Amino acid sequence: MTYLFDTHARFWHLFDPAKLSPAARQAIEDGEAGKDGLVVLSLVLAELYYILLKFQVDDLFPEILDALLAIHIIKLRQFSWLISEAWLLTRKSRRCTTD
Repeated sequence: MTYLFDTHARFWHLFDPAKLSPAARQAIEDGEAGKDGLVVLSLVLAELYYILLKFQVDDLFPEILDALLAIHIIKLRQFSWLISEAWLLTRKSRRCTTD
């Protein structure tokens, strides 16, 4: 089976897994284990970036994106340019604050 990973599911999975239903947690775990597919719309990643920005933890975005990309069964759909831009912006801002 293939599941669509929305913004809230991704956010809660990372920061407050108790908000997910047991079925949702199981679907995510199965997807990460390669038993099922997870589809993430690129727009979800853009929304997640702005949520992280709102809570002033946007420096976590590159790590979250890298973790998602490491899961080979996750498919990123649509707006791939937006992901690239957000990723580049976070990398640039990180570089500026550490220089």
